[in-house]
Amino acid sequence: MIWRKENTKRWAAAAALALTLLLAAPARAAAADDAVLGVIDVKLTAAGERSARSAESSLADVTADALRRQLGTDIAIVNGGDLKADLPRSSVTREKLGRVFAQDRETATASVTPAQLCAMLEAGVSHIVLAGDESIDHAVSGKYGGFPQVSGFRYLYDASAPAGQRVMEMQLDDGMELDPQDDETRLTLAATAYMLSGGYDYPAVSSAEPSGRTLADALADHVRQLQTVGRPAMGRIRTAGTTEGALMDYLPVGGILVAVVLLGLFSDKKYKKIFSHKRM
Repeated sequence: MIWRKENTKRWAAAAALALTLLLAAPARAAAADDAVLGVIDVKLTAAGERSARSAESSLADVTADALRRQLGTDIAIVNGGDLKADLPRSSVTREKLGRVFAQDRETATASVTPAQLCAMLEAGVSHIVLAGDESIDHAVSGKYGGFPQVSGFRYLYDASAPAGQRVMEMQLDDGMELDPQDDETRLTLAATAYMLSGGYDYPAVSSAEPSGRTLADALADHVRQLQTVGRPAMGRIRTAGTTEGALMDYLPVGGILVAVVLLGLFSDKKYKKIFSHKRM
C-alpha cells in the first residue's frame, strides 16, 4: 500500500476534529449545568432542627413527587438522609439542584405489595426516638438517614409503639386503604437503588431495576417540566403517640392569621356587647 499525502491530511484533519470535540465536551457539560431549568417559587426545606431525617419536609415531598412522576410509578420513597440542604426561592440550574443531595444516588423501580411497603416503612420509622416530654427527639432521631419521605400515598405511625409495630395506616392518594397484611396487590415503587438493595437497613427487594438516572436528574426534569415549583401538598406523614401536633405544621399561614383575628374580635368587649344585644 502506497501512503499518499492526501491520507496524511485526512488523518490530521480527523485527529484535529476529535481533539476539538474532546476539549469542548467539558464546556458543553458546564453550560448544561448552568442553564436555568425553572423557578422555585417558595423556599423548600430539608435541613434544620426538624430535618428530613426525622419529619416530613417540603423539599423531600417535591423530590419524591419528581421521582414518582419521572419514573412513572404508583408511589415513591425518598430517604431523608439523602437530602442535606434547603433549596431557596430562586431560579435554579442542574448544578444548584445537585447541591441539596448528600449523595446523588441512582434511582430504581420495583414491584412491591402493601405488606412489603409496610415493612419498608417500619424499617424507616423504627429509629424515631421520643424525648422525656414525649415529643420526638429530632437530634437523636436525625442521626439515622433512612426516614421515609413519600409520594403517591400517605401513612400514619405511632412513635411510641415498639419498633416494627408502628405503622397504623397506609392510604393511596386516590383514597384506597392499603392492608399491611396484603401480599397480593402489586404497586410500582420508585426509590434509590441503594434503599431497594437493603440500604438504611431496609428489606431488600429482588425486583428492583436501576433506572440509570439519579435523584438530581429526576428533580431537574421535574423543574424543567413544571417551570415553576411551589409548596407541595403536605400532611403525607402523620404521627401518633407524641405530644407534637401536626396541625400547626400544615395549616396555611393565612388560615392561622384569620383565626387569630377572629379570636381577638370575639374577645373584644365591644363586640361581645354587640352580639349579646342581638341575641336579646
